[in-house]
Amino acid sequence: MSLIQHSEPRVEDVSAAADSAAWDSLAQQLRARPTWVAVEGAGRAWHIAAVEDQDALLEGVETLDRPPYGLMLWESALALAQWLGANSSRLRGATVLELGAGAGLPGLVARWLGAEVCQTDHEPRALELARFNSQCNRVEGIELLLADWRHWNHERHYEFIIGADILYERACHAYLAAILERNLAPGGTVAIADPVRRQALDFVADLERGPWRVELEVQHIRLHERARRVETALFVLQRAPVVS
Repeated sequence: MSLIQHSEPRVEDVSAAADSAAWDSLAQQLRARPTWVAVEGAGRAWHIAAVEDQDALLEGVETLDRPPYGLMLWESALALAQWLGANSSRLRGATVLELGAGAGLPGLVARWLGAEVCQTDHEPRALELARFNSQCNRVEGIELLLADWRHWNHERHYEFIIGADILYERACHAYLAAILERNLAPGGTVAIADPVRRQALDFVADLERGPWRVELEVQHIRLHERARRVETALFVLQRAPVVS
């Protein structure tokens, strides 16, 4: 997946984009001005609205339970989307649960590849952003679910559970591990992308001590041509078969 554009939105240049009124409405909901990031992958171009100005995003954050980092587009999302594109044959007809969907790029790619996708996030603004991006990219049929890992009551099983940059908060690791145990279908696959944080390595190491097998892929991703490349780990996890 290669970056092809990073700029303020010009609606006339984005064939599937919402009109300017919809863009202004999105900015008002996010309480920060988004920009377009355009990438190409899985056989098509993607135009993703996301917040670029982290300072603006974090204004008033002291009033929130957790910072709304999901409103930004991170390198991990591109890495995960790239992995999904490389595994397109496995996605068609599969069920996919995206945790911490944020701007929604990986889930959009999975749906485009023929998967049945449920995108979840604890932040309502993130789900609105994901919805906006699905509309702009003409991807239909994604289920959106407002859900907090700490109070998780979603019981459905999925063949794939995916997430980008979701391991930064150690306090949530136990909740995430429980979700993987509860919601991954037998024989299913977990794919998590992370910028090689210590917290992520520790989380995966803890899983490896249990009934999990882990494969690691490393990519170097940048969001636009002026940005530095970020080393990004892609952890692919499967539960080891139970030996009777």
